[in-house]
Amino acid sequence: MRTAQRAIADFLTELHERGYAFGTRRLRGNYSTEYLEHALNTEGTPHDLAAADLMDLERADAWLEAAAAGDLRQRNTLHGPNAESSDAAQRSRIITYNVFAAYLGTPWRLEVPPNAGGEHLDPEEAAEIARKLSVQRHGRLRAHVDPHRGARLPGRRDRAHRPRARRARRQQPSAQADPGAPGPGGRAGGAR
Repeated sequence: MRTAQRAIADFLTELHERGYAFGTRRLRGNYSTEYLEHALNTEGTPHDLAAADLMDLERADAWLEAAAAGDLRQRNTLHGPNAESSDAAQRSRIITYNVFAAYLGTPWRLEVPPNAGGEHLDPEEAAEIARKLSVQRHGRLRAHVDPHRGARLPGRRDRAHRPRARRARRQQPSAQADPGAPGPGGRAGGAR
């Protein structure tokens, strides 16, 4: 019998080996651990809970209800420490349960709710926002456009605009100069 804790560790290792992104593995790990902790804190649950017993649908429903009510929240939110869980977080919990169930080979799956409205932009809204961001900038951030040289950001000068004396200082010493003599910076061997 494989314990739920061992199964979760193996599950996360497999996600890593299969090349899942760090953020995805972290999310799956957080929700899997949250689910296990919720199950272990339920009265009458043995500390060496079997992985198959963890996946019981009644346990999953109780976990999702507690999470939705904000009872499992580990950090504060803008709406307080006991705020209800967001639809997106609940959806991620359900997906985590289903992926873990598939890994274990259990037949149980939960229905994944559709994305709630407002989590994406319509193509017209995206185009409008892109247009506003590209056109309506603060005056100091707007690039200066010179018809002969193209765009330049404010505060930056082309090399062509530097005074000649400044460019001359940056040139390497000629081959005829004494390599041991102090150069412009007071160092032996000239400026480097």
